[in-house]
Amino acid sequence: MTEKIMLSEKEVARRYPYSVHWFRRARWIGNGPSFIKVGHRVMYPLVELDKWFNQFKPCKSTSEYQNQ
Repeated sequence: MTEKIMLSEKEVARRYPYSVHWFRRARWIGNGPSFIKVGHRVMYPLVELDKWFNQFKPCKSTSEYQNQ
């Protein structure tokens, strides 16, 4: 089976630990992963999603989070 290269909002919300609402708000604010609008549909390139989520490293405490 081949993996899709573009994911819809609902598919992204199932794959990552964020809600559809979070992705919509991140688009509106401009601080979320890259996306493409196709008509009224919002699609996320899988490569861009992985790149965006991989920029965050795990933290052992909340004080480490501020230093990222």
